[in-house]
Amino acid sequence: MSTRTYTLNFTGAGTGTLPAGVFFKVMSAAANITIRTRGSTSSPIEFTDVGEGLKFGPVDESKRWTYLDVQSAVAQVVTVIVSDDGEVDVAGTVEIAGDVDVVELPASTIATPAADVIANGAALAVAANSARRRITICNLSSNLGSVFVQATGAGAGRGIEVQPGMNAEMHGIYAFDVRNDSGASVTVTRTEEA
Repeated sequence: MSTRTYTLNFTGAGTGTLPAGVFFKVMSAAANITIRTRGSTSSPIEFTDVGEGLKFGPVDESKRWTYLDVQSAVAQVVTVIVSDDGEVDVAGTVEIAGDVDVVELPASTIATPAADVIANGAALAVAANSARRRITICNLSSNLGSVFVQATGAGAGRGIEVQPGMNAEMHGIYAFDVRNDSGASVTVTRTEEA
């Protein structure tokens, strides 16, 4: 009785065959694969277009397979653990390439500047703010038309439409515009959390 780790190196579409067992787990696969059990006294079991993390078993002796076929449609390296003892837990690892900054702290301040009046055909420029966690733009319900939250200088009718009485929330430190093409002046409010 044993637990084994197998690495299949597919250079293109193909099938690799692994030995008998009662449990398997796909440890790594960059693309989906198909796995089929063969040689058991019960019907073959097939897992179509499955990926990394799939585990099956342990099964009872009547469903024990003699062969495990792993099929890939593309070039990739697939790692599978097969056990004829039972289920096994394997510690996983995470690999990260490049720089990673994770910041998910709650905002500690909120700014509520005075309402802004935007003339028809004009845009309110909202400056970039590297401390910003979230900003909410509200188109007052008393306005007669929509405004558009958009990239700086994007132009008429582009971006996220915010209808009267609605708001748009963004999570970013970038600069952007709130543009008015409603035919009349509109008033918008904003809250900025940092």
